[in-house]
Amino acid sequence: MTDSFLKAYRYTEKYEGGYAFDKLDKGGETYKGIARKHWKRWQGWKIIDNDSLLLQDKAKELEPMVQRFYYDNFWTPIRGEMISKIDEALAIYIYDTAVNSGVDRASKMLQKALILVGAYVGVDGIIGKDTLRVLRNVDTTQLLKNLKTDRENFYENIVKRDPSQTRFLNGWRRRARGL
Repeated sequence: MTDSFLKAYRYTEKYEGGYAFDKLDKGGETYKGIARKHWKRWQGWKIIDNDSLLLQDKAKELEPMVQRFYYDNFWTPIRGEMISKIDEALAIYIYDTAVNSGVDRASKMLQKALILVGAYVGVDGIIGKDTLRVLRNVDTTQLLKNLKTDRENFYENIVKRDPSQTRFLNGWRRRARGL
């Protein structure tokens, strides 16, 4: 794992916590933000299921699996290493958005934010060579502001569609405003 990934991982880890099973959380049962509902085949569930009472003791065994999961499923698809060479804070923010809202949504948010700063880029949900090329030539400070606004609006729309999620809104807002 690279230093830039580990910085992003540590940043996001503080929001994801440990083991949780909140009936109102759409993700259902989670471990460090990995929702069983969406990631049934994650290998860590076998360890958790075999000895959930001793989960604290298993944390060291699970940690490399958790990091590998986030690296493979979020950092790599959002091209975290490439973005961190352009702007490390931006890479961390996009990674955190991907973890919380999905890679496709985070990628599209980035592409839409690029358009708002006057860059021409397609909105296809894939951070490829064209998105990276354009990203190298923009003011990332304004770009990050645009991303934060879009992310906050996304969370507010979740609550408008499903008021049962209101209890999460303040935490989501804090997370969106991060960095």
